[in-house]
Amino acid sequence: MSGNSLLYRLTNRFNRILPLDIEHLNNLPFTCTNKQTIMRINYIIKKSFIGMSQITNLTQLTERYSEVHPLALIKEIDNVEQHAATFIQNCPFVILSTADKNGFADVSPRGGDAGFIKVLDAKTIAFADSAGNNRLDSLRNIVERPDIGMLFMIPGIGEVVRIKGTASLHTDDELLNLFANNKKPPKLVVKISIHKLLFHCPKAIAIAKLWSEDNKVDRSFLPSLLRIIEDQVQK
Repeated sequence: MSGNSLLYRLTNRFNRILPLDIEHLNNLPFTCTNKQTIMRINYIIKKSFIGMSQITNLTQLTERYSEVHPLALIKEIDNVEQHAATFIQNCPFVILSTADKNGFADVSPRGGDAGFIKVLDAKTIAFADSAGNNRLDSLRNIVERPDIGMLFMIPGIGEVVRIKGTASLHTDDELLNLFANNKKPPKLVVKISIHKLLFHCPKAIAIAKLWSEDNKVDRSFLPSLLRIIEDQVQK
C-alpha cells in the first residue's frame, strides 16, 4: 500500500472522531513515504486536537462511556408508586432546581417535618411555601418557566429520589387548608405534575460519607453568615 493510500484510509478513520482540517493535508511541505505518512498523520491529529478538548455533541460524550445498564434505563417511571410515596412521606429535605426566564439554572433547599411534601395522587405532589427572605427566586422562576427538578434526601439513607416535572403556584382554599400549620394557612402551595421519577443509587452519598458521624465538619472554619455577606457586598 502506498503512503498516500494509507494516509487516505487512516485520515478517513480519524475523521469519524476528529474534525480534521483537510487544508493541512495539502499544504504540508513534504511528500509521503511510510515514515513520513505517520509523521504527517501525527501532525494532523495534533493540529486537530488544539482547542478541541471541550465536548460539544452527544456523540463525543457517549463514546467515552460504556453502555448504560438496561436496568438503569427502565427504572425511570412517570408516577409515584408505593416505594416513592413512602420515601416522600418520610423525607424532611428536598433540593429544587428551577431556571429563570433566560434559562439560567438555580437550586434552592426546602425543608420541614417528614412528610411536608404531600402526595396528592399518583401524578401530583405538593408543598407549602414557608416564610423566608422573600427573594422568591424559585417562585419567580416557576411563574416564568414551570419546569422543575427535585432531589429528595432522608438523613441516614443513601438512596435519593429524583423527580422532574411541571410546577404551578396555587392559592385556593382547599389546598391552603391542607397545609395549614396551627390553623394558619400558607401564602401559597407549589404543586408539581410529575413527568419522570427514579430512585438514584447511594454511591455519591457513600463516597461523600455524608451521613457519617465521623465525617461531620466543625463549622468554626467559617465566619457567621452575616459576616460572609457583609464581606461579599463590600468588595
